[in-house]
Amino acid sequence: KAIQEAGLYTIVQLVIGMPGETNQTIKETSEFACKVIDMFVDDYKMEFSINYAQALPGTPLFEYARFHEAIGTTIDEEEKYLLKISNVNASHIGHYLHLTEGTFADAIIWRDRIRKAIDMHYHLKLKKPFKDENIQDNPYFTFIPHTSRLRLRLYQFLGELMWTQLKIKRSYQYSKNIREALKILFVKGRPTAKIPDRSLRKIMKEHKSDLPYSEIQPLREGR
Repeated sequence: KAIQEAGLYTIVQLVIGMPGETNQTIKETSEFACKVIDMFVDDYKMEFSINYAQALPGTPLFEYARFHEAIGTTIDEEEKYLLKISNVNASHIGHYLHLTEGTFADAIIWRDRIRKAIDMHYHLKLKKPFKDENIQDNPYFTFIPHTSRLRLRLYQFLGELMWTQLKIKRSYQYSKNIREALKILFVKGRPTAKIPDRSLRKIMKEHKSDLPYSEIQPLREGR
């Protein structure tokens, strides 16, 4: 709000999928995004950057993932993970480590849920005109989409049924295999109750001696 009042411009940066994320917290993030739209409703350039949390070396999330053996227990497994996430678009689910409660199929459509909430709020509640069809989506950012209102009404009518069919679609797109897609749909992740309600930096400092490696990369202050 202060940036807008000062006549400056910014995109809306969202990072989703940290440990503890659930469908409920994604709903809260969607509601926040809609509040932002209300602030910037006349800004035709408004964009959202919606990315999945990346466990990158040197970050508490990376050490947290190693502690829970989500990256692997050997140097070769860790190297394989690092090669997998190299030069990957953060908005894509391919790099994401699922360290949250619920199924991976829940996580796979979290970005879709936020995008659709933005779409519905802008075009159905505020009844704003659709954007110029010539605007090209940048792979890193989300413009206010220009889906037809009829399709949005259908999404509203279908409710959770829409998300169920989207989970099936995204699971198959991710795995390219029916058996693996079924596993994504039904295998649950890590219970939220096992994740302490403290910052990841503090958790890693407290559990440093329990890590499967004799040494961990230093957790830099201020990051």
